[in-house]
Amino acid sequence: MTGLTYQLQARSDYNQGYNQFGEAAKRIDVLSNTFPLIFFAVAILVTLTTMSRMAEEKRTDIGVLRALGYTKLDAMKLFLIYGTSAAVLGTAVGSYFGTWLLPERIYAAYAANLAVPKLQTPPSWLWIGISLVFALMCTVVPSVYVAWNSLKEQPAYLLVEKPPRAGSKVLLEKVPFIWKKMSFDQKVTIRNLFRYKSRMFMTIIGILGCTALLITGFGMRDSINGIIDNQYQKITHYDVVGIYDPNASQTEKDNYQKQVHDIKTVKKQDNIYYGSVTTRPQGTISNQQISMMVPQHEQRFDDFLTLRDSSDHKKLKLQGHGAVITEKLAKLGHYQVGDHLDLTDSSGRSHRIKISGISEMYVGHDVILDSSYYHKVFGKQVVYNTKILDLKDRSANNIDQVSRKLNSQTAAVTAVQSNQAKMAINTILHGLNNIVWIIVIASSALSFVVLFTLTNINVSERTRELATLRVLGFYQHETVMYIYRETAILTFLGILVGFSGGYYLHHFIMETLPPNNALADMTLRWSNLGLSADLTLLFSLIVMLIMVQKIRKINMLGALNSAD
Repeated sequence: MTGLTYQLQARSDYNQGYNQFGEAAKRIDVLSNTFPLIFFAVAILVTLTTMSRMAEEKRTDIGVLRALGYTKLDAMKLFLIYGTSAAVLGTAVGSYFGTWLLPERIYAAYAANLAVPKLQTPPSWLWIGISLVFALMCTVVPSVYVAWNSLKEQPAYLLVEKPPRAGSKVLLEKVPFIWKKMSFDQKVTIRNLFRYKSRMFMTIIGILGCTALLITGFGMRDSINGIIDNQYQKITHYDVVGIYDPNASQTEKDNYQKQVHDIKTVKKQDNIYYGSVTTRPQGTISNQQISMMVPQHEQRFDDFLTLRDSSDHKKLKLQGHGAVITEKLAKLGHYQVGDHLDLTDSSGRSHRIKISGISEMYVGHDVILDSSYYHKVFGKQVVYNTKILDLKDRSANNIDQVSRKLNSQTAAVTAVQSNQAKMAINTILHGLNNIVWIIVIASSALSFVVLFTLTNINVSERTRELATLRVLGFYQHETVMYIYRETAILTFLGILVGFSGGYYLHHFIMETLPPNNALADMTLRWSNLGLSADLTLLFSLIVMLIMVQKIRKINMLGALNSAD
């Protein structure tokens, strides 16, 4: 019994499904701790603005109630009841979506290929209570605050509408060579923007948040799909790795070699050593599975796997004093060229290697050594046990046929298909794509709500101003553009600032979201920016068309007499 060696493994090390499900849960944690904060911020902004405006609109009603002898509490009951009702109803609907509908959709997407029990989502009364408190603060507090300030005035003053805000000079007027070249409409628009500063900043911040979310959503979709495109078009060229037993009889090994030569769809083939090792980088909770390869002919290995530097894309050469590791493995352990990495083989023995290069790789972890460095690290000559094959027909059906032919040989151990990793990653990416669409749809709806709410408030506050313009002879389209020009400028500014916010948010999410064995393409495409901007502008255009109808229905005589 003295020769026995025991090897202890955690559940996540030997059970890949368990490990995959655990990593999916961690990715959901990343999303749940990031996106809701932005949604909450924008929603709070819109709610505060809407409720404050409601209290200002009811200024005259408050004056009437006070003049009739009602107490201040009676005058404020409207805002207390309305704000409380909105908060309770919103919390109830949001609790349903957040507790049952969305979690079930997300869980179904991630667990599609796993045998797991049905999701149990008991309501979290603590978080529902916290949500209700925040909702009440956003609906009741601002309206009560504005109403309370109004109640400090005499009823006679409350019965008279507040005069519109006075305009003032803007900074641009101090730049004469620009200001003098601007038309009258342009000057009025600039002055009006700064006349309503709070709404200007709220519109920009709201559009910023929504645009950043849209860019991140579309960017996540392309980055996720780019994992497969980059890996299997630019880096991985082999289709099957046929592993055989080097200790088999010579006849059995010859038969295996003959079978490889008899397969007509083989385009290129070579000998390599292929083995599985593990490592646990600092900061990770489970061992990382690594494919270790030692090519027999290093100059031909590029036909099967392209090794190129992750930063400048220059070709990497295997060296006798170190090994090449892949980029995601280096990121997990914060390894750099010149550092050392401990590998554990299938027997549980540990071996230390020096890192001579970090290769770009988007799927899986690989360590590639030359034969001399393998001998130095493992203390034995390399024994080639694998045929690496590049096929003419790269269809899944042909790859399966080739794998079956190889596995039918007596000397065969197994056949590893490159598209097996591709299918596993695709399963994970399918779940993430569902999350992306939820984010995009929610962001689009939020963007429309922000534009509609703030533009509607802008029109409602300036009814007398618009009626005056019509009386002075402004055409219908000129009156509409008087308002919409401001909205369009603020939308453009929000989009431009949102580009920067979307870039950093996308970079953060794609750094933390992919699983431990996948690396995302961090590049944002112009289409991500363009599509996000186009959607926001489309929502702005739809809002304008809705406001056209509202402006047309303004009773000019009634609006101008409203202050009497």
